[in-house]
Amino acid sequence: MKRTQKTKAATGLFAQARALNCASALRAAFLAMCAMTATARAGILYIAQTGSNIVGEFNSTTGAAIKRSFIFGGAYTDNILLSGNTMFVTSPQSNAVAEFNATTGALINNRFITLNNVSDIALSGNNLYVSAFAGSTVGVYNATTGAALNTSLVTGLSFPQGLAVWGNNLLVGNHNNSTVSEYNATTGAMITANFITGLSFPTAFELQGNNLYILNATGSVGEYDAATGAAVNAHLIMGLTGAGGLAISGNDIFVGNQYNSTVGEYDASTGATINANFITGLNVPSSFVVVETPEPGSSGVLFAFALGAVALVTRAPRGQRMS
Repeated sequence: MKRTQKTKAATGLFAQARALNCASALRAAFLAMCAMTATARAGILYIAQTGSNIVGEFNSTTGAAIKRSFIFGGAYTDNILLSGNTMFVTSPQSNAVAEFNATTGALINNRFITLNNVSDIALSGNNLYVSAFAGSTVGVYNATTGAALNTSLVTGLSFPQGLAVWGNNLLVGNHNNSTVSEYNATTGAMITANFITGLSFPTAFELQGNNLYILNATGSVGEYDAATGAAVNAHLIMGLTGAGGLAISGNDIFVGNQYNSTVGEYDASTGATINANFITGLNVPSSFVVVETPEPGSSGVLFAFALGAVALVTRAPRGQRMS
């Protein structure tokens, strides 16, 4: 074979290899970008504090305070819920659910919903479910206007505290008899009275996928199957002090310790303590909301990484020109 034929053949083989390597590099870079984008996140942890009637704003990665008094929630600020750019805050002593701007903290309506002994709130679509502790009921309201849709959707409860909507099922904690009951979220019809039993004064729920995490007022967090009520780990986290407030972000669980006014950080899979004093200097933490946000500039850095990977594999060998 002549030299020129050998050169052309080698060039052709290199071109084929280069194309394959380019495709492989692009795929690898893309997967790396996806993985890194999924983990490169920061966020905000909002904390309601009944001792000072405020909602504070903290960095959910570091625990650093962003604004310790972001919202003044009224008498006995208890539970909080975020819906788009609106934050709802329950105030049992004011018998109301107040509405705030979640960006500025400005008050929109201090009596968005009026309800005696209001305790917990949950959102599904444009339906806002609100429980009345002493009234032992759950009502449903329009989340945009606050208009009542059915003030007695569920009745006959035992001091309800802890609400979650899973599919079309409404899960309600009965604080006094330490159970969770299951209802049809549309009609309020009973599905299972004793969906979960053996709790210890349930006070807050958090859903993550098919897992329902339950905070017990006596100082523990249990993990349950939201579809069946079966215990996954009824003693996931133990030894809390005056537990109040529960939130999950990725594989982190944040739990409030009311007696020492701190928030602890725990592993959601094992319950292991990451930082028992993740946030300190609070005043009786009672409810949490986590908002995750992509880190600024991360996508540009990752795109540059992808281009660099492609350029690396498409460069011709030393001394050979690319055709």
